[in-house]
Amino acid sequence: METYANFPYRDVVIGNPTGEPIKIEVPVYKEETIKEYEKQGVIVLPVYPGDSLVDAINSVKLQIRERAEGGGQRAV
Repeated sequence: METYANFPYRDVVIGNPTGEPIKIEVPVYKEETIKEYEKQGVIVLPVYPGDSLVDAINSVKLQIRERAEGGGQRAV
């Protein structure tokens, strides 16, 4: 039996604007794991019930492009 996390959102979109590979554990069971990703510079966007997953993905893609253009980082 799989254990599920009790998050207030239904999905999380993650984008890596850094040039470094980052291991992402799936599924995520703890909020601390998501906070660790954020500390590594990864974009984390929760998707709440009623939110559009496509819009969230496009938002993260835009954030990656903006960081790459403004910060000199390579988009991945």
